[in-house]
Amino acid sequence: MTRNDLLYFVLLGIGICASSTAGAEVKSVVREFETRPSISVRAIVATPEKPIGQVILLPGGGGDIGLSPSGQIATAQMADNFTVRTRSMYADAGFTTIVLDTALDVTNLMRSKDAVERNRADVLAVAATLRKESNLPLWLVGTSASSWRLAVMAPKLQSDGGIAGVVLTSTVVWAPEVMINALEKITVPVLFVHHREDGCQYCKPDALKPLIDALKTPVKKVVWIEGGSSRGDSCHEWGYHGFNGKEAEAVGAILSWMKEGR
Repeated sequence: MTRNDLLYFVLLGIGICASSTAGAEVKSVVREFETRPSISVRAIVATPEKPIGQVILLPGGGGDIGLSPSGQIATAQMADNFTVRTRSMYADAGFTTIVLDTALDVTNLMRSKDAVERNRADVLAVAATLRKESNLPLWLVGTSASSWRLAVMAPKLQSDGGIAGVVLTSTVVWAPEVMINALEKITVPVLFVHHREDGCQYCKPDALKPLIDALKTPVKKVVWIEGGSSRGDSCHEWGYHGFNGKEAEAVGAILSWMKEGR
């Protein structure tokens, strides 16, 4: 571990304890959700004093953030992932915020179909638990690779009832026929948020149109983000792909949409 990594974990540890918002403190805790027999999934959960909704944030990439019981995230790269690093914005806006890690038997969602199936079962179980605990509307937000996974599992999530909608950011277009087949079955509201200059080879902006056209849901919207800055890998967190420098605009659009209830 480098000195910079150590400093990052110190700052991250402070951030997990609490975030200060308009005079109110939103505390975060690490929670274990039992999802399958003998299997549980950790999550960072931040609950405002008077929540107006709930949102599950799914990290991109392989999905595994390596969350420790004390709240540390295993790598700076996953801590910097768009849905992970912006989590406090949702809590500050009044949403109970759940950043979901993967189970120990789900090591990399980008390499194993079986892992994807197990992860889907875990997300469904967490969503079911949250719905039992609260009547507040439940939203799910994916980014990059997790947007693909979220789109594919959304029909099952909605059939179980209780989700308000899904948000797909920096959407990866893998196996487009699979994703289009899933999108055609979604009936809950869907929001796409994408950067016009996303340089990731799997997320080209012009590849988004067939996905949008596939949606049959009467409530759908696309928000295009422009500007900001890009450095490093074009498919990683500090490229346009990760809305670098435009986090407030991207998350603000998501929050406005969720607050409108559509």
